Amino acid sequence: MSQQPEAGTEHKNADTGKASPSVGTPPAKGTETKPSGAGAASQPSPKKAASTDRKIDVDYIKQNLKMNMSQDEVKNLLGSTYTEVTNAMEGNKMWRYDIGTKQGYNYQGEMDSIDMDGLTNGSVTIQLFVDWSEEKTVNHYSFLYLKDGKIYEYRVFKDGQVKESIVQG
Repeated sequence: MSQQPEAGTEHKNADTGKASPSVGTPPAKGTETKPSGAGAASQPSPKKAASTDRKIDVDYIKQNLKMNMSQDEVKNLLGSTYTEVTNAMEGNKMWRYDIGTKQGYNYQGEMDSIDMDGLTNGSVTIQLFVDWSEEKTVNHYSFLYLKDGKIYEYRVFKDGQVKESIVQG
C-alpha cells in the first residue's frame, strides 16, 4: 500500500487550532543538538518515496526499526515520504512519517507535534518520529497510533529502553 502524505509546517493542530503535544526526548536523555535553521517563511517539503507494496503497521515498525540504523536503512524500511521537523526540546532535526493517511491528508507541524485529531478520526493511522545522532543513525524514536479507541505511544529511548503507554483514551 503506497502512502503519500502531504505535510508542511505549523505549531498548532490544523483542526482545532490548539497546540499539539510534543514527542521530544526528556531533558535527562540529552543528545547532541543542532541548530534548526527553520525560518517562518520557509516550509520544508516532504521527501517523496517510491511506492512500496509492503504494509507498514505497528507490528512492522516494532519488529524492523532498530537503533543505530542509518538514514538510508530507514528510507529502505519506511520509504522516503517523511517531513523534516524540529525536536522541540533539543532543537535538532527529526523525521516525521505520517503512515496510513487518507486521501488529501495534510498535517502542518514544524516541530515534533502530534496530530491527535487525525489519529482519533482515522485520517492518519501512525505518526512516527525518528531522531538522529550526529553520525546520522537512529538515536531514538517514538510513534503514536490508535487502538481500541485509545491513542498509544511506543517509544524507544537512546539507551534502548522501550516504553509503551496510553496517552489519550
